Amino acid sequence: MDNIHAKIGICPQKEYDLLWDSLTGREHLMFYGRLRNLKGLELQQVRKRSYLFLSNIHGKYYMKTSQAIAMQVVLLDEPTTGLDPDSRNYLWHAIKLAKRDRTIILTSKFLQQSLRKHLLPVITYLFTYLYVLQLKTRYGGSYQLTISADPINKDIIEDMITSLCSEAMKIYDVVGTQRFRLPKQVVRVQEIFKVIDVLKKVVAIHAFEVISASIEDVFSNVVNHALESEIA
Repeated sequence: MDNIHAKIGICPQKEYDLLWDSLTGREHLMFYGRLRNLKGLELQQVRKRSYLFLSNIHGKYYMKTSQAIAMQVVLLDEPTTGLDPDSRNYLWHAIKLAKRDRTIILTSKFLQQSLRKHLLPVITYLFTYLYVLQLKTRYGGSYQLTISADPINKDIIEDMITSLCSEAMKIYDVVGTQRFRLPKQVVRVQEIFKVIDVLKKVVAIHAFEVISASIEDVFSNVVNHALESEIA
């Protein structure tokens, strides 16, 4: 177990928990490098400011220092939190390089970016190198229809949508704006637009939107399906 612990590093969401304000970034790298006999990759963006005390630099350099001291098995808890777009892209590139010879387990709100050419682990399943569109097509499962109109007409709109699809589920209803979830297996997108055209002749529709499932919805659907399979 001691050998395993010596190979595990963590980059927490609260990046300052494992760092010392009285040490510079370079001193952190030297300390952890000597402690665990690391060679690792040279992270140029960290080295540029590695001479500064951590108490004098911004949060994103805290995060970069945490990433630089990580080990062979790396646990990343939302490592892109607080990073600007350039730093975030740099980190994803560093993760892509680092995963060749180490194990990386991470959590991230940026699913759209992290799934572009990375792995999506769900319970005991791996969907490898699937692009976002493929994931949505295979695991999306529903459309989301949002309609904004005068609140007095909301019952007319709801009746029309449920007549199109009895399995339609209202998931949002605030001041005349309603959002429905429509199963792709039951309704086609062409049929949704035909109903919108009919509605326009009956009520004044201010705006409407039809979207496929988001990547977050895809992730949730796959996880729920996996959990249901395990329970069964």
